[in-house]
Amino acid sequence: MWLRARTQVDAAGFDVVRRPEDLTEAADIVGVEVERWLNSRSTKVKAGYNEGSEPERLIAAGEYRAALIAAIAMLEDRLKTYILDVDPSESVRRSYSLTDLVRWAAGRRLIRGSTDQEILLKSIKLRNSALHQDAHVTERQAVDAARVITHVINRMEEAS
Repeated sequence: MWLRARTQVDAAGFDVVRRPEDLTEAADIVGVEVERWLNSRSTKVKAGYNEGSEPERLIAAGEYRAALIAAIAMLEDRLKTYILDVDPSESVRRSYSLTDLVRWAAGRRLIRGSTDQEILLKSIKLRNSALHQDAHVTERQAVDAARVITHVINRMEEAS
């Protein structure tokens, strides 16, 4: 059984997180509750902004490197949020790398087909090279990544 921090509302309407007695596990457990709270509040902030349009906007502007980076960042954020919503104990147990997140999503059929998974894994490597080595990103690479990421995000929304 996994220990959980408890969130409750006090008399003034503030959210209060009570940590478990075991301080060695408290940081990870409380961190999950704080992340859940921040995510619940950030949805309200993002309500007027279509995040999915950012990679598309960048592609239309010919900014393929930036579009790929934005699309991968959006995928990572959405997958982490999805895992937290679907199985909070899973997010406490593991700190996922981006490649692990893609494999996790493929295992749950959020990514359909080995071709889409391969595109995502190659896109992650290209994004890393673009960030750290200023690698060139073509229009085709940015469009393929954005297309697959949009499909994955749509599947997550349908499954929720």
